[in-house]
Amino acid sequence: MRKQKNNKQKSMEFLFGKENAKNPMYQTVYETHHEIIRECEYCGKPMTRSEVNDFGSLCERCYMEEYYR
Repeated sequence: MRKQKNNKQKSMEFLFGKENAKNPMYQTVYETHHEIIRECEYCGKPMTRSEVNDFGSLCERCYMEEYYR
């Protein structure tokens, strides 16, 4: 659990800067963006909000296999 928290903190510092990473607004934005809201209908891979917006109900790999064969 501690390693996961450290990775999250480092990722936030990289994206928003060291001082902004401690700001609650940026923490909320980060958590909302990385929140898992759906699973792929074919393979069951967890998907975040941005993946669902880009590919709908399929993950990127399944989407490419389905529509570009």
